[in-house]
Amino acid sequence: MKKSALRKDLNLAEIIALGIGTMIGGTVFSSLGMAVFSLGRLSLLSIILNSLIAILIGYNYAKLSTRYPSCGASYSFIAKAFPKNVLLKLATGYIALFAYASAISFYAVVFAHYIHTLLDIPVRIFSIVAIAIALIVVSVIVNMMGVKKTGILESLLSYFKLSVLIIVILFGLLLLHDNLSIKAYDAPITITTAIKGILYGSVLTFLGFEGFETMANASEESRKKHYVSKAIYLSLITVSCIYILTALLILFAISSNINKLSYVHVETLLSNVAFMAFGNIGKELISLCALVATISALNGSLYAVSRLVYAMSKDNILPGYLSKLNKHDVPYRSIILTGIISCLLIVFNQKVAQLSEITSLAFLSIFTITSFANLKVYKETSSRVVLCLLGTLSPLILMLSTISIAPSTLVPFVLWTVLLTTVGLIIFIINRYSSSLPNHARVIK
Repeated sequence: MKKSALRKDLNLAEIIALGIGTMIGGTVFSSLGMAVFSLGRLSLLSIILNSLIAILIGYNYAKLSTRYPSCGASYSFIAKAFPKNVLLKLATGYIALFAYASAISFYAVVFAHYIHTLLDIPVRIFSIVAIAIALIVVSVIVNMMGVKKTGILESLLSYFKLSVLIIVILFGLLLLHDNLSIKAYDAPITITTAIKGILYGSVLTFLGFEGFETMANASEESRKKHYVSKAIYLSLITVSCIYILTALLILFAISSNINKLSYVHVETLLSNVAFMAFGNIGKELISLCALVATISALNGSLYAVSRLVYAMSKDNILPGYLSKLNKHDVPYRSIILTGIISCLLIVFNQKVAQLSEITSLAFLSIFTITSFANLKVYKETSSRVVLCLLGTLSPLILMLSTISIAPSTLVPFVLWTVLLTTVGLIIFIINRYSSSLPNHARVIK
């Protein structure tokens, strides 16, 4: 079997691009619009809350990545903090695998919706599924062509979509400067309703902040140790500002043009707002940007999960053949496996909102466990206990809120988690048994 050490080739700008590329995916073009449409001004508080929670979780990831740089990210951090707890390592690794696969499905479905918007064709379930699966197949092929090509493409796509969003936001707010009000959402609400609304908005849009997990996956390939921690903070601040300003733009547009917007497919509400501000050029530009963003997020997620599977294979948690590298030094089998799982998720569920909620639930569980791991080893990582504790409790609260607000997400999440963990446990037992056999008793391939 071919063995190869990961090269420390990533600089700070490339790691930031990887994080932004994964974070600014389908959320800003889809879930954010749905949150603003449903919640109005409360959606701003949801985004601010998410920003604070993400920074708290990011603090734990930054500390762990600096102390234990590993391409396995959360899985490797759990393994370091709880070396004897095999089941916890298994669960974390497979939940992360499921989370990335679900995220890839979400990005692919959003991509399909925006293709329909750009080409102005009717939305059909079959066409959504077909386009989404086709995108995953293409992305898998691109990722198998080598990390250098993927990295260059990721940087170009990430900074392109960031530039487009900044232009649209600034010019959009400038064009709407005479109607910067949110009177359409001034109806009185109770405190309880407001809290529920804010938490629902947080659940719906938190997927847009999960990119720091991807940056942690790059810690083993970073040229310098501190690059990942810097990239986590810089990318989270950048993305938070973009999300808040985008939500403001949509909110102002809805409030001042409440009868002019089309709400048939709120998944593409941002493109409708761009049409109001810039005409067809704005709508097409946002749709193109959304396509670029979802492709970028797919690439980032596939990169991260391939590194996760690579780390798990080295620990015999997964079969060793999944870490086999092709001629481009890419663990192609792990990429193909993730693509298959993502396609299956799309076949079973094409709803953008539910895919977003399930994915958020999976990532929130990982963030909770990982932050708790940093709390356990806070002395080794030179972390502050209060920040570790807040980073543990905040995603747990959001996780419970997801289950409370959208209980239908719990069943598929639990089923996939139990299924994957059980399969993983069986594979682990088989690997342990095989390794304990004398050499002459092993099957030679």
